[in-house]
Amino acid sequence: MRKSLALTISLIIMCLFAVGCSQNELKPNDSIATEISKIQNTEKGISLDSYADSWDNVLIDSSYDIKTAVENLKIKNAEKLSVTGVDDTLVIAFIKDNSITEYALIDNKNKEVFDILFDYMYQNTNKIYPKGTLFEKN
Repeated sequence: MRKSLALTISLIIMCLFAVGCSQNELKPNDSIATEISKIQNTEKGISLDSYADSWDNVLIDSSYDIKTAVENLKIKNAEKLSVTGVDDTLVIAFIKDNSITEYALIDNKNKEVFDILFDYMYQNTNKIYPKGTLFEKN
């Protein structure tokens, strides 16, 4: 009886721990990705200012290189970023107080937008960009 009770309690604790850990993981914000992908008439460039609520800087990188970028930048909650490398996918990570607040995955369906943001990838520039940056085609 005691063994089964101990086993049941152990299973409950493990389940609660697993749920707690998964809640700490940041998930991509699909609505931000959808809105960014809808951008048209990018003659003057792209501003990301209105897409996320709370941020000071934005990090743009490929889905393959984003984890290295956040490690290099010593971002506090880097371990919460859950991104799998996918071809032709950019990660737009919004940062405040050296922590990622939100991020979006941008694919190349809107080639014009993708190509502009591609030029600003961290792996190519070693830069993050402050709010107010106008991303222009190089």
